[in-house]
Formats: sequence, C-alpha cells, structure tokens
Amino acid sequence: MSGPFTVRVATHQDRDEIFRLRHEVYAVELRQYPIDPRGRLDEPADSGNVHLLVLAGDELAGFVSLTPPSAPRYFVERYLNEAAARRVRADSPYEIRALTVRAKHRRGPVAALLMYAVLRWVVARGGRSVIAMGRAETQDMYARLGLRRTGVEFTAGAQRYGLMRGDVAAGRVVVAQRYRRLLPRLGALVRWELDVPFDASPEHCAHGGRSFDAIGTSFDRLDRRDRIVTADVLDAWFPPAPGVLAALTADPAWLARTSPPAQADGLITEIAKARGVDRDAIVVGAGSSDLIYRGLPRLIGAGSRVLLMQPTYGEYPHLVGKLGARADVLRLRPETGWRLDLDELERALQRGYDLVVLVNPGNPTGRHVDADALWRVLRTAPASTTIWVDEAYVDYAGPAQTLEPRVALAGNLIVCKTMSKAYALSGLRVGYLVASGPLAADLRRWSPPWPVALPAQLAGIRALQDPGHYQRCWQRTGDLRRTLADGLRSAADVEVVESEANFVLVRLAREGMAAEVRGRCEEHGVFVRDVSPLSPDFRDRYVRVAVKDVTEIRRIVAAVSGS
Repeated sequence: MSGPFTVRVATHQDRDEIFRLRHEVYAVELRQYPIDPRGRLDEPADSGNVHLLVLAGDELAGFVSLTPPSAPRYFVERYLNEAAARRVRADSPYEIRALTVRAKHRRGPVAALLMYAVLRWVVARGGRSVIAMGRAETQDMYARLGLRRTGVEFTAGAQRYGLMRGDVAAGRVVVAQRYRRLLPRLGALVRWELDVPFDASPEHCAHGGRSFDAIGTSFDRLDRRDRIVTADVLDAWFPPAPGVLAALTADPAWLARTSPPAQADGLITEIAKARGVDRDAIVVGAGSSDLIYRGLPRLIGAGSRVLLMQPTYGEYPHLVGKLGARADVLRLRPETGWRLDLDELERALQRGYDLVVLVNPGNPTGRHVDADALWRVLRTAPASTTIWVDEAYVDYAGPAQTLEPRVALAGNLIVCKTMSKAYALSGLRVGYLVASGPLAADLRRWSPPWPVALPAQLAGIRALQDPGHYQRCWQRTGDLRRTLADGLRSAADVEVVESEANFVLVRLAREGMAAEVRGRCEEHGVFVRDVSPLSPDFRDRYVRVAVKDVTEIRRIVAAVSGS
C-alpha cells in the first residue's frame, strides 16, 4: 500500500515539528493559547501520549494525540468539575485530543485519515470507548464516526468546546457502513505504517513482523537481509543442523520438481521415534499455523465456549472469532510478572469449556509453567473439554518440559508443535500435533494429501536425527538471552521479563513509548515487535525482542537505548 500520504506513529524526533504545528494552529490561528516566542506549544501530558501522524511527502500534514486510559489524568479534565471527571473515567476511554491539520491540507483527506487511524489504533489495543474535545466546526466530523454530544460544554481560550463520547464497537459499524466506498480510495492514497492493518475487517490473521518490508516481499532486495536485525520475528538465530543443509543442497533441482510422499510417512516415523509417541497419534502439517487452522474448526463452531490466554499470539483469537465461538480470557497480569496462575486456571477448567488453549512457554511473555505442575491441573478438566497446548518454544525450556508423553494418558489433550522456531526451519514450514487416536484420526480425515513439501519433509527428518546439534544451540540461546537481557538493563531504562524462550519481553520507561522505540529502532535497521495490540495491559509500554547472536545483540541494545 503506497501513495502520496504516509500514516505512522510519531517518534521522538517528530515532536518538535508537532509542537510547532500545534502552536501555529492553537496559539496563532485559534488563540486558544498565548503566543510562545519559541513558536512551540508543548504540554506536560505529551509524555504519556501517542501521536499519530499524516505526512505529505516529508511534510507534516497533520497529527492527532491519544491519551490512553492508563494515564494519570485526561487532558479534558482540566476543564471539568470533579463529578464530571469521574463520569469521564467511568469506562476507561481513550482520549482523542488535538486533531490538527495544516491549513493547506484541510480540503484533502488528512483529517479522515487521522480519524480512521485513531479508530484502528484503539480497536487494536482493546479500547471500548473514546472521548474527544470537539470545537463547533469539528463536532460533525466526530459525529460521522459515531461519537455523540454529551451536553458538557466549556471554553478554552477564545474557543467553545463540547465533550463527545463514542463506543468503539459502534464506531466500527458506522465506518463499515458509511465509508465502505471511501476506504478503498483512502487506501490508495496512503502508505500505512501502523502496526494494525488498514483494513478494518481483514480476512487473514494479521502479524506484527515488519522486517520483510525492508527486504521486499517480491524478494528483489535480498541483499538487505544482512544489513537488518530481524528481532521482531522469532526465527532461530542459529543455522539448521549440518545434515539438513547437506540434504537441501545435494540436489535442489530434484527437490523442487518432485512430489513428496503424500502422507509424509517417513517424517511421522521419525517424529514418533524422537518423541516416544505412537505414530497413530501424530498429524503433520506445514507449520503449527496450518494445524491450528485445520484443527480448531473440527473442535469448535458457532456458539462453542473457548478459554484463551491473554496475551497470546493472533491465530487463536482470530480463528475463534471467525468460527463464531465465544471466547473468555484468562488474563496474565503485569503485577504477577505475566505468570499463568495455576489456581485460577484450575477454577476456570471447571466451567465446562468446549476448548481451552494454552501456550507454554507463553508468547509474547516468554513465561513457562513446569510440565508436571501444569499436568496436575489439566487432568482436573472435564473429559468433555478439549485441551490444546501450543508448545512452539518448549524445547528452549528443556527436554522434559513437553506434554507429548501425557497425551497417551488423556483422551482430551492435544499438543501442537512447530519445528520452525527451535529447529531453524521457519522458511520450510514443518509442524505436527500429538493427540489421542480418535482425535488424530478425525484430523487426518480432513487433511489434504501432501501436507508437507518435500524439502520440508527431508529437512524435518534430518533435523530430528541430530539432537546434539540442537541441544547445543538451545543451551547457547539461554546464554545469549541472558546477554541480551543484561545489555538492555544496563544501557536502557527498562525492565526485562524473565523468559525461557528465544525472546524477551521488555518493559519500557513509560507508557506510550512502544511505538516510538520501535520506530527509532527501525531507523537503525533493527526491528522489534510492539506487542501493544495483544493486550490492553501492555499500555503501549512493552516490546518483544528475539534472541540473536552477539553482534546483533549489540545493535539491538544500542537501538533500544538510543545510543
């Protein structure tokens, strides 16, 4: 998506231009504030705000500021009495403030792009409602996006304002109905650089990795791959086993033109041998996402009750929603270090869900629950509840931490594994799940032939035949993870969440910094993941960083710290 306008989050370097445009509009033009000899208008509240920008070429065409519910105080509260301020805070809204467009761009699409960016941003962060200070000439624009007048009015400088409030879900409906013809035209005008898709109702599951944007999805700039640090995606920092590379390079022409074994029998046999499970319990696929998309529709449908962890990665909530199931969330909280509370889980299991999905170690938290302790809780679940445990990162926690051997003891347990992250096979897409005989047989009935490509089958077999290589790599990953965490703590004002995966979750110095830090890192060719859309508890304050080699860790630390 490209065009004459760019929509993105402001970085620290943008703030001077924001403050100058704000002074030009609110002090000089509207006389809401006194003229400042510096030609700048900044506010103490800016430190906790997120600013969304529209650029016309290199020029700042407009911006809008957002105050998150976690802020100590909304900007509008300075104009309200105590009772009105309490009503404003009642449902923890996001505050839209200072929607500002440069005079020469006011007849164009800039204001519409800013308001649409606000809606997408707030939706992605789980916001339920918004408030705004609207001047008389802007209130109709807010109303067209579903905000309504509250009847509360006040004066700021020479301007009269009204307080407006809107429900986010209703706003999405209004936009979908009223602007369905306009949105494609807006999309053609913009380079969209926010961490949420432009399309308000994408049919695909959005992911947050942006590093391939720097390489190019047409693969015409592959030379750039060695100049950037892809710490936003969780691919292994180490190469596959030597036997994998030898097998892939021995006769690549044959691998490319030859159809693979239709049922991947050799790969299944090797998985069964390496993992100590029955062949009939194994279903293979092109990575764990393939298995999730094939498996969940066989387990749930419209009206099913599902329990998900929050935060977790996007496939599960996306697919549960598309299938019409009702999802409850088991919240992981910052005050408990993002740990899964096993007592809370045990209580939740007694509610009789159709499906419970757990990710262990968690993503994006990196937190791990000991396999024995988790099993003691899971075995209390009713037999009618299917338990799906995603173990994409469990190999980094240790060989005894998988629940695969427990599948034989429970007819309602499914363990989903990918060989992407721990076996350095992300580009080949190899995954499998282990389930009881009846569950596995049902999933196989709905699996296509050739579920795994020939190069991937071959690579998966050779990888499983060299456990020593990977054990060394997993151990070294732990060392590098500690190096990364120590470097970030020393060089930047951050906290690092203890992790047992190939990444760390980083808590930044203040709320509202995540997008700014991500943008600053990208200016240095370092890509990290802003995890804000995954949970409102992140409060735009957390980024996830993949473990890399020592040289790339130095670049990550320098970029995050701004040094």
